[in-house]
Amino acid sequence: MYGRRALYSAAQREDVITVGSLLVRGILTFICDQPGKEVHFLHTAVKTESRNTIRTLLTCGLPSFVRAKYGKTPLATAAEAGNVGAVEALIGSAQVDVNAKDVWDRTPLWLAAWNGYAGVVGFLLGRTDVEANSQQSNTDFNGHETPLAIACRCGHASVVQELLADERVDVNSRDDAGFTPIHLSITNSRSDILRLLLSHSFVDPLVPHVSGRTPLHTAAELGNLDAFRQLLGHPNITDPNIPAADNWTPLGLAAWNGREGIVRALVNDGRVNVNGIAGASQTAVFLAAKRMWLRVVKELLEVKGVDVYKRGEEGGVSFAEFVEAGNDSRMKELLAMKLESEGY
Repeated sequence: MYGRRALYSAAQREDVITVGSLLVRGILTFICDQPGKEVHFLHTAVKTESRNTIRTLLTCGLPSFVRAKYGKTPLATAAEAGNVGAVEALIGSAQVDVNAKDVWDRTPLWLAAWNGYAGVVGFLLGRTDVEANSQQSNTDFNGHETPLAIACRCGHASVVQELLADERVDVNSRDDAGFTPIHLSITNSRSDILRLLLSHSFVDPLVPHVSGRTPLHTAAELGNLDAFRQLLGHPNITDPNIPAADNWTPLGLAAWNGREGIVRALVNDGRVNVNGIAGASQTAVFLAAKRMWLRVVKELLEVKGVDVYKRGEEGGVSFAEFVEAGNDSRMKELLAMKLESEGY
């Protein structure tokens, strides 16, 4: 402990003579508790020590390119720890590769974004040679997530702001599952981040993931009402009836999953086709009835013009036929009330 304190104190004072002397005398061997660990001493220092301390240690010969566990460089370790001063000192070294990747292809920028360190992210983005859209390959995450994607998934709004302010960042990047940053903000219920993304001039809110579902479909399926409303109001979304690759519409997904608030939002929007094929070759009201979502069925039956006798594709049954053939008295009552209001 004393040896470490003495070394750091001299380095903080930028006393290169004392630091150099201590290093020559083998103080790192004395400080480190295991043989061979002294080569990774800088990795330990960059987690907590100041810019001056790290700069002095570099000046006195500690290597900045040595890799520790999982292939991390001192810069990666400093970025992951959120130590802006250490990052600044390391960036000033000619030996430092600002885009050096660990065994999972994570760069210092990616690690800083993952851990929510906006100051480090902003400093690294100040480098013209930084890879703003580097993609990691760790299977614990969705493969090929960019710094923006991981920041969105982890809910780091301040980091997202830093990244969106850089014109090099691809706001529509997709990971291995096809998820965009918008998808990730929706699945993690981060309305603040979604708002930031939708305000970006190059964002495309209709980019689908691998199953062909857009962010609007994702929000509808999950019942993320705030996100759904934000998307409905985006100028690029002109038709909320857009079918996914599997022919499910946002209304169909909302009806099938009992998302009453989403159904109401679509109805109030005025552009939804309540009689269209919404999924599984059926209408939305049929899908809701099939899953016994009474409140959703009631919401749809209140829409002027809803056709309870509209059949699905390929000879499917209508909502009215389905209810009449069933035994649920509540559904039958809703149907009877609807037919009475229509004058049947």
